[in-house]
Amino acid sequence: DVSLLGFAFLNKTSMSSFNAVFLIAKCFAERGIDVILDADGTRRHHSKRAHQDRVASKDRLRIELLGLRASLGQLIHQPNPTDEIIAEKDELTKTIKTKEKQYQRSLPSDFVVNLEKLAQSWTSKSKNGVSISLERSLWQADPTIAKRAIDGDIDAILSGDSDFAMYVGPGGKDGLADIMIRKPEFTSKRDSIKTLEIWTGQKRVAEYINATLNTKIGTKIPFQRRRRIPSLMA
Repeated sequence: DVSLLGFAFLNKTSMSSFNAVFLIAKCFAERGIDVILDADGTRRHHSKRAHQDRVASKDRLRIELLGLRASLGQLIHQPNPTDEIIAEKDELTKTIKTKEKQYQRSLPSDFVVNLEKLAQSWTSKSKNGVSISLERSLWQADPTIAKRAIDGDIDAILSGDSDFAMYVGPGGKDGLADIMIRKPEFTSKRDSIKTLEIWTGQKRVAEYINATLNTKIGTKIPFQRRRRIPSLMA
């Protein structure tokens, strides 16, 4: 889910958000795993309440900023301002800067385009037949990704959206569809993934992952249970 991952890295690293997402994809592809980058479409379905809430919140913030800037303008044009007015102006300026950062916290318009260019470039140079491809959904990406998992077309979902556990359920042809990789963190050199978490809402899947990791790594990794979210975490 490139939009969700890109947003998670927005303004948090020295890399651009699309470079951060591509690095994650490249780490898997270099280990022989095909990667599909699913991007949100340009439209949102009217039934998506969370999206409508975000739009409304951003509109409220825009209106609030207009009012704050108007108030700041009045203070700036005060003749012979007192210490109290100067302090109020400074505080208002800080508030406006903070809220402007909140308002501007969105993925750049060229996020998907740049990510697609990187994916195409890497795939064209791939020598082992492994690919990184980008596909844009009609609406949002999460239902598209969930369907891929249910149909057995993918082995794991790289995201952070807790909705997937409800979308997918046991799903998949082998009953192992509900595998989500979350919170990838980079090495200090930002050339590979240092840590990540594996989540699932299915006990059978948790046991399968544990057995697989034990075989590959030779160490049994206990699953942690969190009651707030109906998932098991490795």
